[in-house]
Amino acid sequence: MGLKLAKAMGHDVVAFTRSKDKVDLCMKKGASEVCITSDPESLKQFAYSCDLIIDTVAVHHEIMSTLSCLKKRGVLSCVGGIPKEMGFNQFFIIFNRLSIQGSLIGGIKATEDCVAFCAKHQIWPDVTEIEAKEISMAWETLDSGKNNDGTR
Repeated sequence: MGLKLAKAMGHDVVAFTRSKDKVDLCMKKGASEVCITSDPESLKQFAYSCDLIIDTVAVHHEIMSTLSCLKKRGVLSCVGGIPKEMGFNQFFIIFNRLSIQGSLIGGIKATEDCVAFCAKHQIWPDVTEIEAKEISMAWETLDSGKNNDGTR
């Protein structure tokens, strides 16, 4: 949803993914460009290029490569809710004057505004229904970085 919303707001959107297999999907969702975080050349291409990165990943992942794509005074906004500590180099944060923040939902008014914006721009969520007994498998799939169709 973040890609779709940012695109509808008129932003140039760079999607970050671990997998080359997700490039087409990211472009369909609204990305102008895609950074493959597992590819050093792709990371070099996007080094110090982003004002804001919204990290929606809900499983533990390497964060320094993402931070290296922020411009000086850039902001990393974490919304993925990872229960495990995320390690980063404090001197990199200090010397580049980066900010790391977290965000929960914005309350009823902000949610209403977001729903209205989505309706106006015909932005709909992508949903996969599963039964409660499949929740462990869903978390394992998410943690592995694979899509439901087995691609990474």
